[in-house]
Amino acid sequence: MEQYYSNDSLTAFNTEDGILIEEKKKGSLKMLLVILGLGVLMLVGGFVIGLFGGTIGLAMAPWLIWGAALVIAVAVIAFIIKLVMNQDPKILFNTKKDELSLRGKIIPFAHIESITHQEQPMMGKTMMFAFMMINAKKKSLFSTAIVALNPKEMADFISNLNDVVQKGKEKTNAE
Repeated sequence: MEQYYSNDSLTAFNTEDGILIEEKKKGSLKMLLVILGLGVLMLVGGFVIGLFGGTIGLAMAPWLIWGAALVIAVAVIAFIIKLVMNQDPKILFNTKKDELSLRGKIIPFAHIESITHQEQPMMGKTMMFAFMMINAKKKSLFSTAIVALNPKEMADFISNLNDVVQKGKEKTNAE
């Protein structure tokens, strides 16, 4: 197996069957830390606004504090559920069979309209989400958002995955 692409959240390999992507567990941990960081920031902001914000601050502080508590609680519960669920961390774009093997499901390339991405700037970094378009609905390709140090490189990788799917669809339609 020849390494094709790698970052903190995944490693992709060229294999004789196609492109094998192995998701790293550390991606989920990073996502939890980002969400917890936002929750703590909201919590601190709620206390500061409550102390120094006057009448308006006293009215806003409970919303921020309880909202922060909710964000932190949801993040922790989601992380625990994610650890309990034993998902297969491997994704295979099988170019021989023209199908995608994703978390135990087999999806023929013919059912995938495209693979796209969405970027979200967050705290000086770029979070990237990869989606498959199936029946005009977005379905997540990776189990978590990816913190991309080089967003262009990650966008090119996702574009290459889309090219693999489109070529597989053309090959299937030609037969």
